[in-house]
Amino acid sequence: MFKLKSALLITIGVGALTLTACSSSPTDPETIAKEEAEQRERCRQLQQDIEDLKGRPIRRGAAIEYYNSECIAN
Repeated sequence: MFKLKSALLITIGVGALTLTACSSSPTDPETIAKEEAEQRERCRQLQQDIEDLKGRPIRRGAAIEYYNSECIAN
């Protein structure tokens, strides 16, 4: 039961975040710069996670997949 509630809260939180992100103007230079800075920070954190997770292949593999999809593909 606890896991179900957690999943629902996460889903609701992500939905709210998505709606908030969509309401901003995509052509606003300040918004674009902020989003790019956040993306760079996320990629830097994933690189650090990959380095820190040596010896934990499953979690490291997941971090590598996130890095490839979020940082390399974009």
